[in-house]
Amino acid sequence: MKSKFYVVVAVSAIGVFYANASSVVTPVFDADSYLYIGTNNAYGPQISLGESQRGVGTYHFNFGVIEFDVSSLSSEGSKYLELSAVEYILLSGGTTGAPIQTSSSTGAASVNLVALDSSYSDYQVSGDYGGWYDTYVENGSSPLGTYNFTDLMTVRLDITSTVNGWIDGTLPNNGFALYSTSGNVELASSENTNNVPRIVVSEDTGGSDGSSDSGGSDGSSDSGGSDVSSGSGGSDVSSGSGGSDGSSGSGGSDGSSGSGGDPSNNLDEIVYTNYGEFTLTEARAAILALVLKSGSADADLMEEAGVSSSLAQAVIDSLNAEQVAQILGSVAVAVENSSRQGLRLLNQSGIAHLDFFENSLHDAELGDGERVGWEFFTNANYYKDEDLDSEQYGAEVAAVNSIGVKNFNVGVALAYTKASRELLNGDNDLKGSKVSLGSSYLIDEWNTLVTGICSFGGWDSEMNVGSTKGETKGSTTAMHISAEVLDAFALGNVSFTPVTSFSWFRSDLDPYEFGILDFDEASNQVNIWRLGLKGLYSIDEKSTVRGLIELAQRTSDDSSYIYAPNSDYWDYDDSWMKLGLRYRREVFANAHCILNVTTTTEGSDPTFGVNVGFHQKF
Repeated sequence: MKSKFYVVVAVSAIGVFYANASSVVTPVFDADSYLYIGTNNAYGPQISLGESQRGVGTYHFNFGVIEFDVSSLSSEGSKYLELSAVEYILLSGGTTGAPIQTSSSTGAASVNLVALDSSYSDYQVSGDYGGWYDTYVENGSSPLGTYNFTDLMTVRLDITSTVNGWIDGTLPNNGFALYSTSGNVELASSENTNNVPRIVVSEDTGGSDGSSDSGGSDGSSDSGGSDVSSGSGGSDVSSGSGGSDGSSGSGGSDGSSGSGGDPSNNLDEIVYTNYGEFTLTEARAAILALVLKSGSADADLMEEAGVSSSLAQAVIDSLNAEQVAQILGSVAVAVENSSRQGLRLLNQSGIAHLDFFENSLHDAELGDGERVGWEFFTNANYYKDEDLDSEQYGAEVAAVNSIGVKNFNVGVALAYTKASRELLNGDNDLKGSKVSLGSSYLIDEWNTLVTGICSFGGWDSEMNVGSTKGETKGSTTAMHISAEVLDAFALGNVSFTPVTSFSWFRSDLDPYEFGILDFDEASNQVNIWRLGLKGLYSIDEKSTVRGLIELAQRTSDDSSYIYAPNSDYWDYDDSWMKLGLRYRREVFANAHCILNVTTTTEGSDPTFGVNVGFHQKF
């Protein structure tokens, strides 16, 4: 996981220097965006395009954009946009939760090409991502054509009239948008070492039907002709190596502009992002701080990825304001996702704490109308969540007293939890504590035990990426009520108890800073209904084993979705099944040890938990 961030830096370095050395017919920018939350995925080797998997109007899919500098092209010759399919994504699963993804080299997809009337930067700052997409992409200008991909192939479309309009100024050059009407396909991007998207200028007529013709010999993007060469440059409109003053390139001998050149060197230029405004100097320094820190571990990772510290510095210093804003935007999305995923972890630890406290109330004796006595419970736990790629550790203690009231007890519990996750090339550690109040009451007429719990807590999170640090704080609130019919029926030596419960959780995140980036407050509120069956078997006078099977349904009041690089998004409206096995043994008079093991089929991967506890009655 950590090395991937450095690999991105290495690929970006290759992309920057490649762009400076290549012709105007290669992209100056390309990206795909997960439409639901407007992510900017601009530095990967592929452009991801997908159909909506959640119905009309929900925007759970990616579309793509490609931008070109055509200032060195003339209106002569036919122009074709050539794109290559490199992978297909097959989705499976139910209608809720993250779909299961399988990649394949075989498949088919139809992709529409649209000339944009509004820029991608306008999309990023719009806030209304779906509205912008509907207006300017799918319901905007008529498609210039459709790419029909089958397996791994290269296809071209005639874009002559559009590009000529850009050249003569009759049409605004906001680049192209790509969206899939059928199939989920990955296209090679400008960061791909092979099959880079390109505009091919040709005098022949081949390729307009969508074939993979490589173009004419006098204007192809391989060897290049005398007028539109993509090699070292022709005498008239050479793509040039770029000027040192921050211009777009010195171009050919007549001073025409080239394809590349150093980005702006105006260090006081303002970089605009959704997370703050900074000077170019501040923004570049922030990116470098994300990549580098002291320590041999980072040095080894940098070397593994083929990126030296000096190269990282050189690459970052060569980025212009727009590129810097895109990188910071991508980092911000990763940080924000990690924080929101932390809210989900807090809810999971809250469920585990409620289960511990509820078991403590149930294991303790109910009042007989006279006796007043304390019972103490301790617990240490470990949970591993593959879906969130996290581990949690915790410790809890509870004290329960019957207070002399018949069929009643009341208790208080304290809990401490720590969870850790990876974040880019660093870590995100969460720590939290809770205090809970609860009671149980037995309704004799129905032999039903009713339990209620309220829980309150605070937490903080530390994020460390490179030499950049951030800290967040927040709070959690939970309420829980359950009812179970004790020993409702028996099969042989096993007695069964049906149980039902409802839990409400809310986790709040205060506004916070990460490096130079500012983030708004966030919250997550969920409701969980559970229905289960417990089976109790007495091994001997001192030992019992209890099994549990439980079905749960979770809904989110705010319908929150979280972006996930490996599965597009998580849907908080989901269901799961939980299996548990609990062993309890008396070790000496009025003292018991407890071992509890659970597994939950939550998300695409199970959650596994182990609890070890002790119960002492006085």
